Amino acid sequence: MSKLIVLMYHSIYSTEEEYDDISDEDKPYAIHSDLFEKHIIWLLQNNYNIVDPNSMLINTSTDINILITFDDGHIGFYLYAYPILCRHNLSAIFFVTTDFIDSRNEFCTWAQLNDMSINNMLIQSHGKTHAFISDMSEDEMQNELIASKYAIESKTHSNVWSISFPGGRYIPRSIEIAKEVGYTHLFTSEMKSNETALSLGGVIGRFAIKSNTDVNCLQEFIKPSIITLFKRKLTEIIKYSLKCIFGNYGYHRLYKIINKTK
Repeated sequence: MSKLIVLMYHSIYSTEEEYDDISDEDKPYAIHSDLFEKHIIWLLQNNYNIVDPNSMLINTSTDINILITFDDGHIGFYLYAYPILCRHNLSAIFFVTTDFIDSRNEFCTWAQLNDMSINNMLIQSHGKTHAFISDMSEDEMQNELIASKYAIESKTHSNVWSISFPGGRYIPRSIEIAKEVGYTHLFTSEMKSNETALSLGGVIGRFAIKSNTDVNCLQEFIKPSIITLFKRKLTEIIKYSLKCIFGNYGYHRLYKIINKTK
């Protein structure tokens, strides 16, 4: 059965000044625009089927399908990722946190997102506030999911049917409520490939692209060695254990401290 590999990008920058404007906690996931284009060219040269998210058509005759996604709503979406994708006649899902749009200088404006939407990019939800949905009450979950969906649909005139859970955090009730309010595709940050049959109903795993993810690392995401699979599983176990010990926000504070000291 063919697999769906979902790549998760965050900040894209081109100058040192732009890099300096990125928050310390986001810097580990910030990549240069030249590196992003190298990723795209490598995927195309290796004849991987890059899925158009507007149709979500999976090519079952090939072993691997690639879906490109972005989280948060950084200005690099519009300045770099968008024109590079257009240059190669590709599309991607851009998950945005709606409270950040038009309110933070380092994030996109609604006008920019609307321009992207008109030109075949898919603008979808990354929550309203970026708070962890798994820590919310049911009413709070519902309000968060409905508000972000409504904001995107009213500002970009696009249909919102997918969400990337902030921080990758969710609980079974999060999934139920998301589907109740109209989300059909739910994305997390768990490092896993997806059987295409599961990708249509379950929570879809993704691979986080980091600042040091070169083409060789990208290849390991797509066709991992046994050692990579072992390291990946160990990393997930450690992360899960730390979240159980410290809670979502305690784990997040620990993450920020570690990255600030690097």
